[in-house]
Amino acid sequence: MWRLTYLNLAGNNLTELRNGSLFGLTELVQLHLNGNKIEHIDDDAFIGQTRLKTLDLGSQRLTHLYKNMFKGLREVTVLNLTRNRIRSIENGAFNSLMNIHTIDLTHNMIRDIGEKVFMGLPTLAKIETDSFTFCCIAPEGVDCSPKQDEFSSCEDLMSNHVLRISIWVLGSVAIIGNFVVIIWRMRDFRGGKVHSFLITNLAIGDFLMGLYMLIIAVADTLYRGVYVTYADVWKQSGFCQFAGFVSTFSSELSVLTLTTITLDRLVCILFPLRRARLGLKQASAVMSFMWFLVFVLAALPLLGFGYFENFYGRSGVCLALHVTPDKRSGWEYSVGVFIVLNFVSFLLIASSYLWMFSVAKKTRSAVRCAESKTDSAMAKRMTLIVMTDFCCWVPIIVLGFISLAGTRADDQVYAWIAVFVLPLNSAMNPVIYTLSTAPFLGNLRKRANRFRKSFIHSFTTDTKHSYVDDGTTHSYCEKKSSYRQLELKRLRSLNNSPPMYYDS
Repeated sequence: MWRLTYLNLAGNNLTELRNGSLFGLTELVQLHLNGNKIEHIDDDAFIGQTRLKTLDLGSQRLTHLYKNMFKGLREVTVLNLTRNRIRSIENGAFNSLMNIHTIDLTHNMIRDIGEKVFMGLPTLAKIETDSFTFCCIAPEGVDCSPKQDEFSSCEDLMSNHVLRISIWVLGSVAIIGNFVVIIWRMRDFRGGKVHSFLITNLAIGDFLMGLYMLIIAVADTLYRGVYVTYADVWKQSGFCQFAGFVSTFSSELSVLTLTTITLDRLVCILFPLRRARLGLKQASAVMSFMWFLVFVLAALPLLGFGYFENFYGRSGVCLALHVTPDKRSGWEYSVGVFIVLNFVSFLLIASSYLWMFSVAKKTRSAVRCAESKTDSAMAKRMTLIVMTDFCCWVPIIVLGFISLAGTRADDQVYAWIAVFVLPLNSAMNPVIYTLSTAPFLGNLRKRANRFRKSFIHSFTTDTKHSYVDDGTTHSYCEKKSSYRQLELKRLRSLNNSPPMYYDS
């Protein structure tokens, strides 16, 4: 036995390694213990293993790696600790591994790790973990995985200062603008206007995108400078999961609502003499189905299926958008929802508008529904809306297909598209389809004129009252002065008159 160089004890029921367990096996080069139930390793369990190169402790029940745990293993180059139950690693746990090359810590539940745990290992070249936060404490030059996501750094959730400002601006504009649209349009669809009902649904989706952006902006502010400490806590938190749900729900509701609006417009133009357009009841039924479908699509990753594996918490911004070549579990679902479904909607909307333009070119009477002028103007405005959404979605679809082909773009491209391009239309749509429309501007002018007239009338009335009061006082003084003058004249006349004599 003393000449043994390779020992495989995998798949047994070993529960601990005591001092002396490997006594006499001084020539061992490879030791495979994976698949056992080892919970504890004594301080000097590896003393005497001066030739050991590979130590496989995968799939055990280890929970804590203490200082100098691997004492005596100076020649080990590969240490496999994958699929344990490790929760904490002390500084100095790997001190004895002076020739270590690769450490595998994947598939553990590490919550507490010393900041200097990888220091003092001159030959360390590769570290495999479950979170990039561990790579933030790895020595410079070490190949550590996983890499930082496209949005975050070891210090901040949003590493790009321009994107940090943009997400605040776009989020605020989307919240305020779409709130105004919802209030403004609700009074119209109560009167039976279908297009206002559909635009209200679109505004709700865009409003939720603004809410998502502000959640991420607030989280970035809270964790600024200390993100590496709280990265895993944040990505696994309920707030991050909720933000991911909201972003998926918002983006898909917007796409499906635009598709519905486009098809309704297409039917109107193709069949101008028929009443084939959606009524309010039909539109309500269609949008109810859309809401249900989008809710299911957004909520499915939250139901705890192992296939999704923290679906919304894979990046600091809680997006499930698959635009990178990395194919983690659940990537097929992400591609199906964000790339395939949106690409089909894109083709459907594009072909519908090309068809509408073709019909309108052949005959100017293509739009002959009731209120044809209004419908024509609305069709032009909807075209502008759809084109802005195309500008936001086409880069994402193209980048998604490129990633499926295995090509990786620059990380900043992913960050800009996901954080800036994706929500841009949510901030622009309120301005395009409501805040710049003739009815809204006309109503705004009426209110402004009404306020101006009210202000002028109030000012004029106050001035007039002030003038009347001053005039009254002045008249009173003049009357009082005249009275006194008359009294003086009467007294003088009496004094100047001759004396009267009476006969006796």
